[in-house]
Formats: sequence, C-alpha cells, structure tokens
Amino acid sequence: MLNIKPMIVVAAAVLLPAAAQAETYVCDIKDPGRYNTIPPRVVVELAKDGQSAVVTDNIIYQLHKKPLPASFVKNTSKTLRVRWTIEEVPFAGGGKSDMKFSLVHKKSSKRAFLTLTLPSYDNTDSGNGTCRIEN
Repeated sequence: MLNIKPMIVVAAAVLLPAAAQAETYVCDIKDPGRYNTIPPRVVVELAKDGQSAVVTDNIIYQLHKKPLPASFVKNTSKTLRVRWTIEEVPFAGGGKSDMKFSLVHKKSSKRAFLTLTLPSYDNTDSGNGTCRIEN
C-alpha cells in the first residue's frame, strides 16, 4: 500500500494566480478510509466558468508539485461534483496503480464525500468530511 504521510497542502492561492480563480473549495476529510489512502485535505479550484477545475491534495503535491486538472466537474447551486485521476502511483511492494477520486460536496450542509477507486487492485476506499469556500 501507498505510504501516505499527512502533510500541509500548499495554499491553493500560491499555486495559481488569483485572477484565474473563481471559487476555491477546501475540503477537510476526517476519515482516512480503511487503507489510509484518503487524503486529509483536498483543494478544488473552480475556473471562472464553474465547469472546469484543478485539484490538489497531499498525494498530488508529493508526486507532481502542482494541481492536476479535474476530468469531470458538475457545479450546481446544491452540489459540487469533481473527479480526477492520479496516474501510476507507486505502492509499497513495487506495484503501481491509477488512483481515481470522486468528490461530492453538498453545499447546504457543507458535507463532503470522497471515494477512491484503484482499478489495478480492484479496491475502493472512502472518507467524509466538510468543505468551505476560501477566496
């Protein structure tokens, strides 16, 4: 399994110019999942159009040092849904797998649900927490 050590995620505002940001959601996930593969913090930076985004968390930061583009964004008045993939993440024992994440944020309750799928291992994991807007 991937040895994920919690680290402070670099502030999203430092990674992208402020002019490019429409809304930044910071999601704190309290449950690391049964395999401890759920990141403790996820930052989603929506583009001005609200239909595209970049995402960062401690895994992305360790491997890429910059946010990754979301593969799917659906932003409504009630819910924000975002999906992204971290490709070929090395795991203990020498294996690699893509990590496919899906975040659902219920805006009225500020609840967040994060699901991870590891296609190479046929595993899933999940965690939950809260999101807030930071600009």
